[in-house]
Amino acid sequence: DLPEGTVLTNPNFKNLKIIVVESGEKNLGKWVKEEINVYADFKKLFGYEPSNVGAIAIMTDSDNTVSTAQTQYNDIEVGYAK
Repeated sequence: DLPEGTVLTNPNFKNLKIIVVESGEKNLGKWVKEEINVYADFKKLFGYEPSNVGAIAIMTDSDNTVSTAQTQYNDIEVGYAK
């Protein structure tokens, strides 16, 4: 239900940000390709250069918005900019 681009801070972990990438039913039943610049997002959200990465979480989550969500993931790649 939240607009794409919405950023939330996890209430239990202040260094964990939640970014809404897809929302709503417009792509329901379709495969959608998303490309995310994790480095740029980190700098924008935290205001400094990242050090060594401990983890990247890709989640379908709705507990912070008290709603429901469902998804399927396929062919996840993490690498450098093209």
